[in-house]
Amino acid sequence: MSKQMVCQQLPKLPKGDGTLIYTHGGKILYRKLIPTDDGYKRLSVTGNTLKECFDAMQRKEAEVRAGLQSAGNEPLATAIDEWLRLYKQPEVKPSSYGRLCITFDSQIKRMTIAGKPWRKIKPMICSRQSMR
Repeated sequence: MSKQMVCQQLPKLPKGDGTLIYTHGGKILYRKLIPTDDGYKRLSVTGNTLKECFDAMQRKEAEVRAGLQSAGNEPLATAIDEWLRLYKQPEVKPSSYGRLCITFDSQIKRMTIAGKPWRKIKPMICSRQSMR
């Protein structure tokens, strides 16, 4: 008997629940797109049985969602400080970076919005903050 005859037929999942295929090694590959704030993230897991695949995907989804929530709970001031160090510092002259840091410390850190989680800030909050 050939290998394909031994393998069971994989179910077709409903739209949005991902796809199941057999890999060359005979394992089951489960792929799924999960929505994030800035688009979608593709997750893939493998297993010997459907149950293993579904359990692994649930764990992986939980890890990704927990990571997204923790990033969303980061205060605006922390996120801006990290952005300055990681992205702006290598791109600009040291004097320009110093000026950016001074502006950040004297202007942004003092505002009440700096302590709010940056993913939860909406445009209306920003317009109210600028009026104060």
